[in-house]
Amino acid sequence: CWFGKRPGVYTDYIYQGPMILVLLINFIFLFNIVRILMTKLRASTTSETIQYRASLCLCSTVSSIVRSVLPSGR
Repeated sequence: CWFGKRPGVYTDYIYQGPMILVLLINFIFLFNIVRILMTKLRASTTSETIQYRASLCLCSTVSSIVRSVLPSGR
């Protein structure tokens, strides 16, 4: 790793802190978008909304499988 552990030096946190903060904010936005989509899809039960709900579950499942199967490049 290019960020070595050196005693007493906290300059690495200047670089890593904003990246972690942005990732957390993006995760919060993603969670809110999925929450809103699920509440809107639960409100009505037409055949179209059932297809949307199934495709939303399928997309999240496929992305999880792809992330777990593909090598991380190490």
